[in-house]
Amino acid sequence: MAFLGPAEIILIVVVIAIFFFGKDKVLGWARTVGEAKQEFSDGAKGKPAKKKTTKKKSTKKKKK
Repeated sequence: MAFLGPAEIILIVVVIAIFFFGKDKVLGWARTVGEAKQEFSDGAKGKPAKKKTTKKKSTKKKKK
């Protein structure tokens, strides 16, 4: 009987998470983890923190 390796376990967890929470939410989590990893890496190297820029959705209605 073959045991599951770490790659297979991660794949199973991701598929289950997508099933329960939806792809948009899981992708948001992945983006957040990636940004945190980058910020930690920059901090360990002594680089200054970058300002976080967010895109805001326009709430104004377009005039005809």
